[in-house]
Amino acid sequence: MTDGLTTNKDREMYVVKSNDLIRSRYNLTTQQQKIIIFAISKIKANDRPGQWYEISIDELCAACGLDIDAGGFYYRTIKRDLKELTARLWITLPDKSEATIAWISDARIIPLSGKVYIKFHEALEEHLFWLQSCYTQYKLYEVLSFHNKYAIRFYEILRSYITREEIESGQEREKSFSVAELREMMKIETYPQWGEFERNVIRKAVEEINKYSDVMRVSYDAYKIGRRVERVNFIVTSPRGVEAYVSRQEAKSRINGSRQSIKAEEVIPRIKSWREAHPNGTRANCIKETGITKYAVYRYWMDTEETERKIEETKEKIAASDKRLEAARQIQRKLESKAEQLTMMINEEAPQVAGKILEKINNSEGEEKKAAEDELHSFMDNLRLITEEWTKTLKENESRWRLGTLQDAETGE
Repeated sequence: MTDGLTTNKDREMYVVKSNDLIRSRYNLTTQQQKIIIFAISKIKANDRPGQWYEISIDELCAACGLDIDAGGFYYRTIKRDLKELTARLWITLPDKSEATIAWISDARIIPLSGKVYIKFHEALEEHLFWLQSCYTQYKLYEVLSFHNKYAIRFYEILRSYITREEIESGQEREKSFSVAELREMMKIETYPQWGEFERNVIRKAVEEINKYSDVMRVSYDAYKIGRRVERVNFIVTSPRGVEAYVSRQEAKSRINGSRQSIKAEEVIPRIKSWREAHPNGTRANCIKETGITKYAVYRYWMDTEETERKIEETKEKIAASDKRLEAARQIQRKLESKAEQLTMMINEEAPQVAGKILEKINNSEGEEKKAAEDELHSFMDNLRLITEEWTKTLKENESRWRLGTLQDAETGE
């Protein structure tokens, strides 16, 4: 049985795939995608193709938030999914060539061991091993909270067009696809009408990404040719500060949710009772004497009072973060209002003023002309200073957003 520390470590492992594989045409269930992604996270930099990988079903269930003790249900479904993943299927690569591959070439299960051994299909070797360029890398936890199979696919596809540097710097990126391209990549033959396709595929996937991803925010616009929607333009940004923190906590809660709801009410009183009877007892002894799983003991070892205190502290921190976020939004609204005023001044008022001064220069001579020229230079210097100060203000505000240190809604007039 895996413990909480091992689970967290598994979730921090990297998944690395070639962009060609990500953008290929295939359709897997949510659980099948997670099995493959979990297995890919086991690949190390110096591994060679054809290698066997050991996967503990307990570790897989724990990392993905599946209930290990649900009557062996996930053991049976994982075995069924592994069989389906060894079947050869046609996939379409981005260059439009087609190939028959199986995700897994071989799978073995040793009875009663709780372990599965797999080898990736040889056709995937160039897409998973020794990648030097044109690949996408992300941490396993980034997709484990998604229940919608299209959310995982959309997340990977959009990530394949965005660099790590662009994500970390918060740059806005756009990527456009035809509706036909999206259907092709995701192998979707249902929902022939745009309204159905948008409602059941795109919208649901984007909602999950925006709620549970601490890396990506996605919006989209649909474009028509005549009366028919032909293209979808995705705009990708990165959440910052409190927003990213909240999404990360939502994701953790969702991944752990089913396990915690099953175990908490039953296990906490038993652990607390055992600790009261054994004040100096260790976690190992508690596991041995009570028969409670290692995961549950490590998860609920902390006593109730300490747990409640930490919950209250967390609530206070979230409340304070909400206040800072609202203050930041107020600042942002003020800055946007000032930006509109400055834009109007530069685009409309400044040219008019400059035009009048130039007219004065052209229609005057001597001292009067020199005075008008000085007035123009002074006007242009002031305009430049205003623009520089505004640019500086925007950069300072962006830095505060990144550091999450906005404390109130005060700003200079």
